[in-house]
Amino acid sequence: MSVKAEPIQPEIHIVDYQQLPPYTRVLSVGSDSKVDKNRARMLIVPKEKVSELVALGLPDRRFFILSSEMELRSPDWYFLISKGKTLGLEFAGYATASAEVFDLINRQQAQPVSETAKQDARVIDQIVTKSQPLEWFRGIVQRCLLVGASDIHLELRNGVATLRVRLDGMMRHLAGYPAQVALEGISAAYTVLAEERSRTEVAFNASVAQAAMIPLDLPQQRLTLRYQSHPAVGGFDVVIRILKSSGSSTQSRILTLEKLGFTEWQVNQLEGAMGSAWGGLFIAGITGSGKTTTLNTLLASLTRNASRKLITIEDPVEYELPGVTHMSIQRKAENAPGSDPFHAAMLAFLRMDPDVGLFGEIRDQISARWPRRRFRLAIKFSLPYTQPRPWALFRGLARMA
Repeated sequence: MSVKAEPIQPEIHIVDYQQLPPYTRVLSVGSDSKVDKNRARMLIVPKEKVSELVALGLPDRRFFILSSEMELRSPDWYFLISKGKTLGLEFAGYATASAEVFDLINRQQAQPVSETAKQDARVIDQIVTKSQPLEWFRGIVQRCLLVGASDIHLELRNGVATLRVRLDGMMRHLAGYPAQVALEGISAAYTVLAEERSRTEVAFNASVAQAAMIPLDLPQQRLTLRYQSHPAVGGFDVVIRILKSSGSSTQSRILTLEKLGFTEWQVNQLEGAMGSAWGGLFIAGITGSGKTTTLNTLLASLTRNASRKLITIEDPVEYELPGVTHMSIQRKAENAPGSDPFHAAMLAFLRMDPDVGLFGEIRDQISARWPRRRFRLAIKFSLPYTQPRPWALFRGLARMA
């Protein structure tokens, strides 16, 4: 006869993996019979209910019951609690959880960390064909798109991967996942999907900083993801900028300054600057504020009559526009000043008879020095400049004057 366990905490419903108590392992196993003699010392759950009922092992010989709302206080739920106490374990509480949380627990249980840490070429081949890691990666990108995020942040620490997004310039928490599930998805995306020439390393490596461009096809939409990872104390971070490819249904719509939210006065000022025969235009703003989108909208307006030679130098190219020559470069921190590819690209740029040039960003002395020297030429320059404080833009312009 089952003995009902008294609740020791308010009932909660878990929808985020991070809400789970810090468990050490899954104690319950699926079986066709509750009286399996070979598993007398185990917490048994009917096989058909392993995705709705689970016992999690906690430190100090405690256990925690997780169930679907349908299985809460069912006979199997009470049996699991009773069996755990019979085995000398202390009942630490219970909660209900979403199907997604159960799926993450079961996926982590199915493949031990020690095996996935030794991924090789054979594993990569398996990833390509009907890959769960790649499906997980596509799923989080779609989820972030639905909320309107411009950047995806995955922060892996202490066995948990925190998913945060930048929305309207602010960081917001979205979800939590088992670190191993996230690691597999990130590794597959970088090693399998990333453009070969854009990768800083041949294969994913969490112990070094890596960058790449990842094309991603989603239903009715094609994206390009700008990937950057870096090791951190206790784990590593991945930051992904979501870019709409020129072939996607959303990007194919012609953007205008008005559609981007500029006022009539601002539009007149920008169009007047773009109509000038020389000088430069700087765009400043916080991350995700639309600097690159604004510059490319301005650049697209100059392609309509095909009367100018338009060249961009970017690290990497984020938007491809018809009628524009895009030069993609890849700078590394360890490059010596004399071998900086930006310097070589600028020399080539001046020999290509340009009318308008767009430089991806000002991030070092070389990229700052070139516009200052070339403003005197009959060439227009456009540059995005990441800086949340408006006065810094005028300070930069004053120093270049």
